[in-house]
Order: sequence, then structure tokens, then C-alpha cells
Amino acid sequence: MVRAYPIHEAMAKASEILRRVIAAASVAFLLASCGSKSSQPTYDAAIQEGQTAAQELITQGASAVAIALVDDKRIIWSQRFGLADRDTGQMPTDSTMFGTGSVSKMIATIAVMKLVDRGVVDLDTPLVTYLPAFRMADAGYKKITVRMLLNHSSGFPGSDDRNMIIRSPAPGYLDQVLQTLSISRLKAPPGYMSVYCNDGFTVTEALVETMSGKSYVQFVQDEILTPLGMANTHYTLSPFPAGSYAKAY
Repeated sequence: MVRAYPIHEAMAKASEILRRVIAAASVAFLLASCGSKSSQPTYDAAIQEGQTAAQELITQGASAVAIALVDDKRIIWSQRFGLADRDTGQMPTDSTMFGTGSVSKMIATIAVMKLVDRGVVDLDTPLVTYLPAFRMADAGYKKITVRMLLNHSSGFPGSDDRNMIIRSPAPGYLDQVLQTLSISRLKAPPGYMSVYCNDGFTVTEALVETMSGKSYVQFVQDEILTPLGMANTHYTLSPFPAGSYAKAY
């Protein structure tokens, strides 16, 4: 699967910001619901918590952070911190793109579930039913189901790290992973246990393409990004324009 900047440490830190802001915002909402003078919650504490958490990330070495607090469809507060490009001194803007890392796994899962909803794919059917050419150097691979790709229980060895963490397009990554798996043995019997595995989600690219008749990127664009109005979310099929994204360091 085409993925840019899968920086898991940064994603974990961003999740911590989210947790802290949600906690503070929830208190504000509960106070408003319990009969405070104003029917509208005030989010001063949540905003302050978000600012503090973001500044802590910058202090700890993060390059750039963009954060927004939304109440229903109204933006209560948004702010940007740090530098999207340290060399030029460019700060992030409202339209600066950030690498989503493993959040892309959720997009892959939604894509597969779209096909499940249409009756084109069944979660508990063996993968080889849909991808007859799929092979591994272990006969157990024939028991791997679609569900196992999505819940990390396929038994795949793990992740083919070559060309995985990139800042520019890397054509052929799926073919590379399939070739690697073709000469690999299973780490555990399919379904035996769940162990974090990137390769399972990479293989969903082949599944989506085969069963939809579209490229994976086109399917995601047509079925997920466009309907949701996510006009500023893209795959790195070609280099992004300078200044349009936050650089990773």
C-alpha cells in the first residue's frame, strides 16, 4: 500500500494530545449539561490543555503540530505550532498536509468493508479464493482469511520494511511485499494470535483491486475520500509541491 511518513512515535504523541483535549472538553460539556448558567459549554480548559500538550511535543522534538477543537460542525479553536520546514522556517497552515502513518490502515479496512457490504467479499473466506496467485513457502497460507488480514492474525512474519518509510513515491511496493511473502514461512498458524503486521494491510491493496476492478487508490478516492469531502488527503503517487506538507525529521 502506498504510505508516506509512517512515523508511529509522532502518531502516538498526537494521540496523547487528543486524549488530553477530549478529557478537558468532556468536563466542559458535562458541566454545561448539568445546569450551568450558560447552555453552551466553555472550552477554555480544553484549549489550554491542547496548547500545553502541543508545546510539550515541540519541546520534545516534534517539528510541527496543527490542532483544532470542533463542537458539532463549529470550529471552537484551531492553532498551529512549530515549523513545517525547518530549513525555510515555514510554519504549518490550515492546509498543510501531515503524514497519516498507520491511520491508513483504517482507510484500507473501510475499503475492504465496502466490498463486504456489497457482497463481493466475505471476511471469513480464504484469501486465495479471491487471489488465486497468492503464495507462501508454508502450506498454512491457504487458511488465511480476509478477516485475518485486518485483525493482525494472518501469521505473516511481520513487515517488509524495504521502501516502506518514504518521502517520495515508491512504485511496486505491493509486488515487492507479495514476492517477499512468496518465499516466507508463517510465524504462527493463521488465526492463532494477533501480532501487529503491516503486510496484512498491504495485501488488501491487491484484494481491493481484484474485486473492484479499480486501482486501490482510485477506489479509495471514489468510495471514501470524495464522498467525505476529504479534498486535502492524497496518496504520494507523485511528489507533493514544495511547502504543501510538513517535512519529517
